[in-house]
Amino acid sequence: MSTYFGDHMPKRQYVELAEMYEIGDEWGAKILTQALMRRAMMDVQRIMQIREEKPSLQNLVRSGVVGEAMLENINAAESELELECQDLIAEADLFRDGWGKTILQEAGSFIQLQNQQNQQKAQAQAAAEPQSHAGHSHDHSDPNHSHSHDSTAEANPNITEIEETADDVPELLTKEELAERAAKELLAEEEVNKKKNGGKASKSGKKKK
Repeated sequence: MSTYFGDHMPKRQYVELAEMYEIGDEWGAKILTQALMRRAMMDVQRIMQIREEKPSLQNLVRSGVVGEAMLENINAAESELELECQDLIAEADLFRDGWGKTILQEAGSFIQLQNQQNQQKAQAQAAAEPQSHAGHSHDHSDPNHSHSHDSTAEANPNITEIEETADDVPELLTKEELAERAAKELLAEEEVNKKKNGGKASKSGKKKK
C-alpha cells in the first residue's frame, strides 16, 4: 500500500454514512450524494497532484537526486487511485444511471469554482487593505469627517455572484453535522405540511357551516 497520500477522509466518511443511510430514502440520498461528491473532489485533487509531481520526480530519479523508491511509491499511489476511481464511478451509478461518467468532471468543476472564489476573496482583501489604511489616515487628520466606502464590492463587483454560485459546492461537513442538517430540514418540511393541511381543514370547516 502506498504512503504517498494521507488518509482519504471523504471516502471514509462516505463509507460510514452509507452504513447509516439508505439511497432509497430521500434524506439519506441527499446526504450520501453530497458525501460522494466530496469524495470525488478529493480523487480529482489527487489525480491532478500526481500529474503535476510525477514528471518532476521521474527527472530527479534519472538524475540520481532521489532513489527509485519514491517513484515506486507514487506509481503505487497512482494504481490505488485508479481502483478508487473505479469504485467511485460504480457508487455514482447506484444513485442514477450514467452519473459515473460525469461525476469526476463535475467534481473538477466544483474545485475550479472553489479556487475562483478563494482567489476573488484574496483579491478583495488585498484591495480593502489600502482603503482601510487611507480611511484611518483621513480620520486622524479630520476626526469630524465621516466616510463610508465598500471597497470590497467596488474592487470585485462579481464577488457576490461567485459566493452565491459557490453555495452549490458540497460543504465539508462531518457526518454528525450532515445528520443534524437533514433532521432540521425534515422537521421544517413537516411543519410546512402541517400548516398546509391545517389551512385546508379550516377552509373545509367554513364551507360546512
